[in-house]
Amino acid sequence: MANSQNLEEMKLPELKELAKQMGLRGTSTMRKPELLATLQAARNGGEAPEGVTVRAPKNTEPRRTRTAEQTPAAEPAAPQAAAAPEQPAA
Repeated sequence: MANSQNLEEMKLPELKELAKQMGLRGTSTMRKPELLATLQAARNGGEAPEGVTVRAPKNTEPRRTRTAEQTPAAEPAAPQAAAAPEQPAA
């Protein structure tokens, strides 16, 4: 990951993408100095500024899929009710 010197050299869209990859939410409207401070605090375990939440990025955990043993067997279809005989008109 980029060090603090590299962060200062990065452009704002690159910093926002990095924040997104780090799971920081609420950074899209930040200006560069505020975003730099937020990224540095996140790296060092500091407190996130007000309005910023930290979430694990979506792609960090491998997706779990069910194996054939874990997938419940399909239930047999319920038998269809026999149609009632028509009543003659009175």
